[in-house]
Amino acid sequence: ERRQGSLPVSSDPPHLHGRHEVQSATMEVKGKCVSSSQAPRVFLWVAFFSVCASSSLAQEGATPSRGVDKQRLARGELLTRPVSEKRGSSLFIGGSAWQVIHCPPELLWTALHHTPRYRAMLPKMHAVKLLSSQGRLRIVEFQQRQGAFRFEYRLRLEFDEEEKVLFFRALPYAESAIREGWGYFRVRPDGKGRSLLSYGIRADIGRGLLVGLVRPVVHRWMLRVPSTVKSHVESACKAAKN
Repeated sequence: ERRQGSLPVSSDPPHLHGRHEVQSATMEVKGKCVSSSQAPRVFLWVAFFSVCASSSLAQEGATPSRGVDKQRLARGELLTRPVSEKRGSSLFIGGSAWQVIHCPPELLWTALHHTPRYRAMLPKMHAVKLLSSQGRLRIVEFQQRQGAFRFEYRLRLEFDEEEKVLFFRALPYAESAIREGWGYFRVRPDGKGRSLLSYGIRADIGRGLLVGLVRPVVHRWMLRVPSTVKSHVESACKAAKN
């Protein structure tokens, strides 16, 4: 099943345009140092997608060009393009979303670097923990809650400072609620002193009766992210001015 709007949408992982080299770094996760030369296959797998050339980022992150979409963004509305698609045995949900934020791009980009602020910037976020940080790479553990439902996962974050793009990919582990997932945030000026935040995500959260019941809720959470980022960052920008 596939649902999408007028913009081209690809489910391929976002990439780093092939111009970045994979860093030979040592990262520490839960107290264990892992050298990239001896890293588990998951790190090599993530690195492969980081240098793979494709057109998916350009497709998904393209600024909406229709007049009605531009008007909605100018009014401060959240513009979304939901996607649900099956690939083999996996069912991916997600899509793309755009939001104009009344804050300069430099301040929005700085806010995306501040891991403790993720708890306020992301929907239903209960806890955020930085597990490791090395240069432009981070590994962060997230826990979202809705009633008795708990949604835990870890993401590998990579910051492209030149392009102001934050790439993320889910790291598999036993307790993870995400079987496979990836996405990005991209910050651009809107020409009026504000920021245009582009966001894309794909995630397979598994199967089963319980997962089937909560999947629509999780899908809504995913595409609300630019709106919750907007609320937090705009409040911080106003407080800074005062």
